Amino acid sequence: MRRAVLLAGGWAHPGHDQVAAVSALLAERSFETRVVRDPADVPATLDDGCDLLVVAACWFSMTHERYTDEQRRDHAVVFSPALDQALAKLRNQGCPVLALHTAVICFDGHATWADWLGGTWNWTTSWHPQPGPILVQPADETPIEFPAFTVLDELYQGLDLAAGADIVAHAEGHPLVWLQSTESGRAAVNLLGHDHQSLAEPNHRQLNGQLLDWLLRN
Repeated sequence: MRRAVLLAGGWAHPGHDQVAAVSALLAERSFETRVVRDPADVPATLDDGCDLLVVAACWFSMTHERYTDEQRRDHAVVFSPALDQALAKLRNQGCPVLALHTAVICFDGHATWADWLGGTWNWTTSWHPQPGPILVQPADETPIEFPAFTVLDELYQGLDLAAGADIVAHAEGHPLVWLQSTESGRAAVNLLGHDHQSLAEPNHRQLNGQLLDWLLRN
């Protein structure tokens, strides 16, 4: 059976909803899912075997002035050389990655991660309002077809996006979902997925399934 490694949890995002939603989609595709909630466990877990990486974690160093010393002590994650090497090795092996919601915040936009995803959070320009209704619309000429739908979620804005990213969905002019395909493999990024209410919306769930199918296509 193929193995997926799912990274979850972190600052302001416990990860329970993401684990439940993604694990169900992976089970439908005959994957065994290994959930990792401690960043220190990632290198060894990846070394044990990973056919698909899914990241729904919120792990970053929290150096911005908005965070308190207490918050940093309890939740900050430093992108260690061991983690960098593990992710770089996995990418070089051609492993596909599905990045959900806070995955673009993970690892502080380190080059290994940002290049893999084709986009990252920018602490100067990126932000989001409080959760609200978002009209998710398909982009023109996207390889993934889906109907427009409305979902209650956070609308991430002002991210850094690679020129080669293939936009799949947008809202109010902001990219929400994109694909990144390079010689090293494939990445699919979905900025939605704050909680169960968003992930369980039928059209959103279908879209995440389509992203998985695109990643796994030979």
